[in-house]
Amino acid sequence: MAKSHGSLTGIEAKIEYHPVFEELGELYESWKRSAVNWMQTEKLSESEVEKRLMKRFNIQWAWADSIATEATQCLNQLKTAKDNNITKLELQIQAKTTAAKKLITKLEKTLKLATKKGFPHLQARNIFFHQLLGLKSKIQKIASLKRKLKQLKNTERLHICFGSQKLFNAQHNLAENGYKTQEEWGLDWRKKRSGRFLCVGKSQPGGGTMLKVFPLKEDGLYQLQVQLPRPLQDKYGQKIQLEF
Repeated sequence: MAKSHGSLTGIEAKIEYHPVFEELGELYESWKRSAVNWMQTEKLSESEVEKRLMKRFNIQWAWADSIATEATQCLNQLKTAKDNNITKLELQIQAKTTAAKKLITKLEKTLKLATKKGFPHLQARNIFFHQLLGLKSKIQKIASLKRKLKQLKNTERLHICFGSQKLFNAQHNLAENGYKTQEEWGLDWRKKRSGRFLCVGKSQPGGGTMLKVFPLKEDGLYQLQVQLPRPLQDKYGQKIQLEF
């Protein structure tokens, strides 16, 4: 965002490639995974995670704040997803139980009539036994759903697959998912897990934010300044500047 005459002006632009973004994205996502893990396993608060990020990885407060905020949001989304999955499983169990009870009632009537008079023909007998097998399958499915529900309710640590579960599973069937080698899949996997970072900035140079966008003297041109985390400063300098 850039400030113009007292109002906010949205800027959407394609900036030039810089190799630091790949390394920054990889580090950022790695730090975020650590933050989510600490929140779950050690029950650290957002402020405690910020402090540990700064100390453990030697990063500035603004980066630590951004990562801790995203980690909190991620964990909240996981909790919401867990609640939604519990509700979904409960509804599935309820629906399948109702269907099974209806089928049991129908089979009991058919069997009672067949006990007295026999099945009217062979096809009716085959249909009955086919429905009986179907009932067994329904009961097994209900039992499986109940086990999943119990396991989910008893799970304290929530699991997330950074990079997507679909892409993770693709490594087991490379050809079917368009990959020739494990290395080719691994390249996509690393990109998916480290292809982004988030930072909030101001429209003026200076200040403690990590990203700044402000207009240059030339009409229509802007400059993006990104203050890099300390682990990258020896290689790329304290900040990078890109015009667009």
